[in-house]
Amino acid sequence: MVVCFLQQRVLSNQQIYGTCRFTCRQLCAVAAKTERQETRQTGVPLIIPKHVIAKAFIVHPSTTSVFDASSKYQWLTKTKLFEGLPAPFSNVDNFVDDKEYVHLRENFKESILHNHAFRREGISANHRFRRRGEEMTMGFLQDLLRFGWSLSDRHRHLDDCFLDLKPRMRIHWVRHHNFYQLDQEPAFVIRTKQPTHLLETDIEKTSLETIPGPFDNYSINVFRHPILHLQNNPGFQNSALYKYPYNHTMFLTNINKLTFEQQQAYGIMSMFGSLVALAMDDGVQMGQHLQKPLVTKCVITDGIQFTLMCYQLNTLSFQEDFGIKNCAWVSHSMNLFKVTTAKRKPLLFETLDMDNEVPGFNDECFKTVLAFLCQETES
Repeated sequence: MVVCFLQQRVLSNQQIYGTCRFTCRQLCAVAAKTERQETRQTGVPLIIPKHVIAKAFIVHPSTTSVFDASSKYQWLTKTKLFEGLPAPFSNVDNFVDDKEYVHLRENFKESILHNHAFRREGISANHRFRRRGEEMTMGFLQDLLRFGWSLSDRHRHLDDCFLDLKPRMRIHWVRHHNFYQLDQEPAFVIRTKQPTHLLETDIEKTSLETIPGPFDNYSINVFRHPILHLQNNPGFQNSALYKYPYNHTMFLTNINKLTFEQQQAYGIMSMFGSLVALAMDDGVQMGQHLQKPLVTKCVITDGIQFTLMCYQLNTLSFQEDFGIKNCAWVSHSMNLFKVTTAKRKPLLFETLDMDNEVPGFNDECFKTVLAFLCQETES
């Protein structure tokens, strides 16, 4: 009888021990699950010492080898892309009156003829490594900017700004615990003393938007490079004394053989890089939301075809896919004028007929570019 009593006591102790062990496991699982939910926060600074060295994934702003590049770059930059330009550019006729516009248009048509119909680009010693038509496109853009600056009497920011030629920008950011680095040299950047007005004032509303993704690094076609320092360079030095820190408008010309969808990715990554560099140079930490968002615009062109985009940087919190997001807007692709319909591929100086008229001149395209240049900055 004593033996039976001892056996029952041993069995009961084993049951109690098993029950306690099962309960402890459940409590541990619940605690781990609760802790994981607490990490889902946005706006938390991610402190990265300047001396940190990491193997970062190198991102190229313009790419021709990534399938569905626009969606992947939207996810990589936590950006929501909207079709059509934002509200300030819904009516581009408000920026220039009709009489003044007619005068600018006629003079600009003469510039197009000189750049595309009556001039032939020479071949330099390193022509094998240069994109065809680059010199002609740069000359065309300089004329376009010159006509925009003729309106500086009514738009004071054009009278006090700086035209930066191919500034070297470098940024780094953290997306899903991976380091990424971007180097770029846009053709032109118009810099102003004051920032541009916000395009989307309700920042919290962006948390309701969804973005594509997530995507893995292999599908984005980015790969780790040798160990390097994580640097940030907005394109200028000694920012404390620099008078023109804000990017008003960018001009991108490296669009050889890029589709419209790839041009969107190029514009998103270029504007994102320029604004992130400014924000980090101003002291915003990675992982934080911007108390004062930054805005810029870009003109993507080869001298004939134009794609116009706007961007607003709202946050540097990239560790999660939810919460506040950045915003981008894109216009439809436009040709500034009608090119020749010859069966064979025309040379640069044959893209227009040899007369004194520009066929199919696109007033919407020209007016929108002028509106981009004339958009006022904060006082």
